[in-house]
Amino acid sequence: MTTTYDWAFVDPTTGNISHIMSIQDNNQISQGQTIDGLKAALIDSSVTHTEAIKKTYWDYDAGTWGVREPPPSDYAVWTNTKTWEINRDLLISDLRRLRNIKLEASDWTQLGDNQLTDEKKADWVTYRQALRDITKNVADDTSTLENFAWPSEPS
Repeated sequence: MTTTYDWAFVDPTTGNISHIMSIQDNNQISQGQTIDGLKAALIDSSVTHTEAIKKTYWDYDAGTWGVREPPPSDYAVWTNTKTWEINRDLLISDLRRLRNIKLEASDWTQLGDNQLTDEKKADWVTYRQALRDITKNVADDTSTLENFAWPSEPS
């Protein structure tokens, strides 16, 4: 029976696993070896690759695998402080992408032949401006876009 060794390649700052490689010749890689800027760390064979990536990190201070809770949102990144932090740039980028979809869906309201009354046109102008301004009003503690308070589309 051939033994397979699972090696994780981790970020030297955060300990996050970039990828995992399974090999049969354990003399090819050594603990702590740097390959393409990532450090090699042996994974216990009883841990699945998915579990390792989602639930562990290499703790450089302790020289062993650390366990972590799942990320609190899709915008959380594991940092060198051994905590999850919200990546505001990614969150705002996604917010803009979703906002742009809403703006595009309402472009028809700005065309000259849209059949809207002047009052309804004004409502749509106000709505579209609120969409454009949305990134200015994101609370600092926003960690997800689920249940985000979008402006109400005119009826």
